[in-house]
Amino acid sequence: MAIAENTQYRTKQILIGRMADLNTGVSPMTATKYWDISKYASAFSLDISKNKESVTVVANNGQQAADIVGGVMVEGSLELNLPAEMMMLLISGVYGTAVQTALTATTWAATVVTTKGSIVKLSGGKYLVAKIGGTTGSTAPIVTSIANYRTVTDGTVTWILRDNLYSSTHTAGFCTDKFFIVQRVAEGCGSSNTMDTIALNVELNALNIEKTDSSVGNKQSLSLVATKGYFSTDSNFVDITTTSPVNFNEEYWTVDDVLVRIDGAKYGTMYNFSANYARNISMGTSTEPLERITKVDAPTLSGNVTLELDPTEFNVVYNVTRKSVVVTYDKGNGEKIIFTFPKTVFDNMKQSGNANEVRTMTADIKPVGDSTTAMATVTVQTGLSYKLV
Repeated sequence: MAIAENTQYRTKQILIGRMADLNTGVSPMTATKYWDISKYASAFSLDISKNKESVTVVANNGQQAADIVGGVMVEGSLELNLPAEMMMLLISGVYGTAVQTALTATTWAATVVTTKGSIVKLSGGKYLVAKIGGTTGSTAPIVTSIANYRTVTDGTVTWILRDNLYSSTHTAGFCTDKFFIVQRVAEGCGSSNTMDTIALNVELNALNIEKTDSSVGNKQSLSLVATKGYFSTDSNFVDITTTSPVNFNEEYWTVDDVLVRIDGAKYGTMYNFSANYARNISMGTSTEPLERITKVDAPTLSGNVTLELDPTEFNVVYNVTRKSVVVTYDKGNGEKIIFTFPKTVFDNMKQSGNANEVRTMTADIKPVGDSTTAMATVTVQTGLSYKLV
């Protein structure tokens, strides 16, 4: 009689949290807050390469060769089907943490023509985001019994109610958060023991967001490096216990509109846009076991774009060497991210189509910056306050 394998405990988790929420002064270390991103990760790799040097000690009686373990290299990559709630976490890791302030919005007023996406603030402090444009009614809607994210009818306007909305601006390359990542795999076969890989002081090296064929690509990718890494098989292994998971809701980052403006004007139909920010992290050997030294050089921001343009639009975009580019990812409920590149070069331009026809332009994006002008700023508008506490 064959015995079926018990796979009850054959599970895999990927946990991520900020180092500020990890107490490293106790054993086991305790994470007071973390995010289980297992169901959002489409690919994850974390490689801990140990540097060993074999040494033969010469003595009268002879000695067995020994391995001396020095610094390790910890690096990996993570690809996510990105929920909107994780965007603030990634932004604070790659672009830097910014202080949140209450979003400035006009006060609700009666009989006002309102367009989709407009935001107003009620006297009680709640926000209304226009889902369907129209004209507001004669009296302000009463929302005390309406749940966050629910719709509100006001005249011919349909609003989405938001309890809170915040705004923060990140200048690329400043004061980024560091994280811990735990990859936890149960042994299975009826065992409750776990096999963990732990990376500490994780730096998120790059963030790539793509928009393709009128939708934001599900897969968001970032590379990472860490100064310390452990396996559960190490003799000096220290486990991490987790006490307070932060739960995301099931809303992925679906976008009604991704708007590209070049020198302030909207151009053409966008087929593809990607913006990749790299912090240019390099690793050096440390004399401390299981640790590496990180060095961050000047950041770079690059990407590519494919636009369908009519002949007039094409001539304007093609002939201007430096442009400002603003890309807005608008979730349609008050959550949005705005990438602003003050000076941008469209390099390696390619075109298809004849002069009198709609033409497609593909180009590399190379933002320009100096000591007084940032290559890019990232403005985040969100209602999630705990991400930057």
